[in-house]
Amino acid sequence: MKRTFVSLAAVSLLLTPVVSFGFELPPNDGYVTDSTGLLSIDQDATLETELSTYDTTTTNQIVVVIVQSLSGASIQDVSQQALAKWHVSDKGALMLVSYADHTLWITAGKTLQTTLTDVVVKGIIDTDVIPAFREGKYNDGIRAGITAIEKHISGEYTPQRYAKKSSSSVAAWMFLFVF
Repeated sequence: MKRTFVSLAAVSLLLTPVVSFGFELPPNDGYVTDSTGLLSIDQDATLETELSTYDTTTTNQIVVVIVQSLSGASIQDVSQQALAKWHVSDKGALMLVSYADHTLWITAGKTLQTTLTDVVVKGIIDTDVIPAFREGKYNDGIRAGITAIEKHISGEYTPQRYAKKSSSSVAAWMFLFVF
């Protein structure tokens, strides 16, 4: 009996997700929190003003968080933590950039999850943000991501904007697979 309990305890420890305590979320600095200095003071201030105005006029929030490193923590978990801890609206989205880890994640509040779906978020990251990041133009990439999020929320952009690329790729793979 004792052996069974010890075995079950060991298995449950192995199945429990590992939580990284090495990362600490920086203090909330408004709509833009750049703890790395990746953005210039002017770029940060301009984005802050634009995002504040967007929130006021639409009641949709977009928050940008830039950190140096996640210290091994999951970017998805950290973005969810920031969304909750900073009380980002259900009609909000959070863009998390981890500079040293070369990772980026966009998390949508509950109301926007049907608009900012996985396909849309992946499309925004791959099509709108990453090309500028590859050129070292971080402000441009962040701005492009924000613009794409705003246009998806307003309905100006649809998921088909990104589906075209993936559907043609699927057709090509199907063609290769069949023949």
